Amino acid sequence: NLEQWTFPSTTLSAGAFLLVYASGENTPVINGELHADFRLDGGGEYLALVDATGANVVHEYAPTYPPQSDDISYGLGVTNELRFFTSPTPGLPNNTGFERVEALTVSHQRGLYTNSFLLTIESDTPAAVITYTLDGSRPEVGLGEVYTAPLNVSNTRIVRAIGSKPGDFLTTEILTQSYIFPHAVLQQTGNGFPDTWGHAGADYEMDPEIVTNHMTEIIAGLQALPTVSVATAPDDIFAAGGVGIYPAGEGQPRAASFELFDARTGESVQENCSVEIFGGSSVGRWKTDKLQFRLRFNNVFGPASLDYDVFGPDHADRFDNLVLDARLANTWTYGGGVEPSAQRGRAQFVRDQFIPDLQRHASGFGVQGRHVHLYIDGLYWGIHGLHERPDESYGAAYFGGEREHYDVVKHNQNTVVHGSNANYLEMIGLAAAGLTGDVEYAAIQDYVDLEALADYMIVNFYAGYFDWAHQNWYVLRNNTGADTRWRFITWDAEHGIERTTDNTTTKDNAGAPTGLHQDLTANDDYRLLFADRAHKHMFNNGTLTPSNIVTTYLARLDIVEPAVFAESARWGDNQREAPFRKDVEWDAEKTRLLGAYFPQRTAALLGQLRTQGLYPSVDAPEFSQFGGAISNGFLLSMTAPNTIYYTLDGSDPRAPSTGAAQGLTYAAAIPLTHSTRVKARAHDGATWSALAEAVFTVPTAGDLFVSE
Repeated sequence: NLEQWTFPSTTLSAGAFLLVYASGENTPVINGELHADFRLDGGGEYLALVDATGANVVHEYAPTYPPQSDDISYGLGVTNELRFFTSPTPGLPNNTGFERVEALTVSHQRGLYTNSFLLTIESDTPAAVITYTLDGSRPEVGLGEVYTAPLNVSNTRIVRAIGSKPGDFLTTEILTQSYIFPHAVLQQTGNGFPDTWGHAGADYEMDPEIVTNHMTEIIAGLQALPTVSVATAPDDIFAAGGVGIYPAGEGQPRAASFELFDARTGESVQENCSVEIFGGSSVGRWKTDKLQFRLRFNNVFGPASLDYDVFGPDHADRFDNLVLDARLANTWTYGGGVEPSAQRGRAQFVRDQFIPDLQRHASGFGVQGRHVHLYIDGLYWGIHGLHERPDESYGAAYFGGEREHYDVVKHNQNTVVHGSNANYLEMIGLAAAGLTGDVEYAAIQDYVDLEALADYMIVNFYAGYFDWAHQNWYVLRNNTGADTRWRFITWDAEHGIERTTDNTTTKDNAGAPTGLHQDLTANDDYRLLFADRAHKHMFNNGTLTPSNIVTTYLARLDIVEPAVFAESARWGDNQREAPFRKDVEWDAEKTRLLGAYFPQRTAALLGQLRTQGLYPSVDAPEFSQFGGAISNGFLLSMTAPNTIYYTLDGSDPRAPSTGAAQGLTYAAAIPLTHSTRVKARAHDGATWSALAEAVFTVPTAGDLFVSE
């Protein structure tokens, strides 16, 4: 687009310079600085200067400028040759600059391999010197082996290499390629790695009993999930004395490489980042030996973000953080003090993602994740959940706006992830002061999306996990624009889906979503809104009906199941000598959930909500057909033990605040002659039912009906 952005009328004196920030801002001048309405892709793209006609290119980077590196600029040198600059000079003439050694290429791409091969590493720059490492550490000039001949790769190897050349040349970016040999994984012992961590010493080995009896299943399972390989200097992970992050604990980021690849789909991406241990599993040493990792893309050890659609094309494609979640609760490696035997027996490895899936189905948003096999410096580390973090980047990706405009709070009202908690504290204060009045109830709706809050609470009540909400929640908002309301995000729900009768509907944590919800329940309109959302999700093929729950659960479980033999070999014997097995404990828990928990849990939760006054004793009307395509003149019948009031214009049959009936009284089947949204409630003279709402469509040539 040769007319993407036009310079404002400007007069430059001789020898002067004009600095333009490619910030993507819509405002051309901000604090005296000139801003273009587009951004530049760090991976390279076309860029041109065009004359005033908008048709003639004066100068161009074609077909694209090369991929960019942090703290190194690119452009024209003093004699108009293309150069890289380690010392940018905005407002001054460019200096001589440097050439860069052409990027390295390899003969074999990262992946899972069965047969050995000779690996060649090349650069198109003549006389380039290639330096490589095989232990995950970062190669540097003078640190590593100099490549002189193809490398024989016959075992799992992490190859990292750079190209350099004396003189005015910059080294290449680090090339990282992981080559995983599943048969070698079966034999891993951690020989040569430190024995300085874990509740009973380091645990590296694949259990011989499981390997012997299930070798075929393990090898197939290692190919059933995408692979994530994290590479860094081994001492940075495992060394004792506060050097390695694994024995040292939370924080302490180390430079690393992140690779994600899947031979089944051809997916492959690599980026440099930092890696650290974090979360309760690292603070409570050693509740589990299988700790979780956090990957940061923050301009320290790599780029400022990972620009890749990790979770598919319809989701976020820019990340500051990714989590490699090992899960603490309800796993074979759980070594804490809360029902350790029961928790190990409930291992399924999907709970933590299944609950956000339910929130996404209920509200349209929730943390995205996928299951992967993780390798640390070539050592197999088991099944992990790779998922996003609901921070400012998450908010911008799913709710719009810019990252810098987001306020994010987690776990309690005073832990600010980004921005400010001032507005959140205002909301909590308003709720605590009382919400029974119409004015106060209207005011709170400027602070929080009540439908989304109700959905969030219902999903978490369904999960019934006790490890909430004194912690394990996020809330965020865009502090500019038309919608500045807070939205809660389900987080760390691994302690849910345990017993059918678990009840968390009475939780009331100050400053947390449970406390806000309890304050809101003093208002009749909120309680009915909550009941409406519960009815939507728990009846008429809703998100929390047993059949849909099973479908959602199996969508995750069917992906993980082939890989569980590998997890059994890696971690099944971590807490006891006889390993936990896929075909024993894991299958038994699957059978229990599908046969007993899911068929009964929805009804159990409905009873809990009724006890708390969150679902009326009056049953909602039932429709002879619950929405969908109908023919012109279709007769809609409704049934309920009490008087039914309904509307066909989208309004609520019950007037807000007053609670008066404002719909039509149902007496006989209703003919529907066009596409219609039907809303109905039952009323026993004192109490309203939850809302039954369905959209009926009468297909007509040329018509488009938007139902949501």
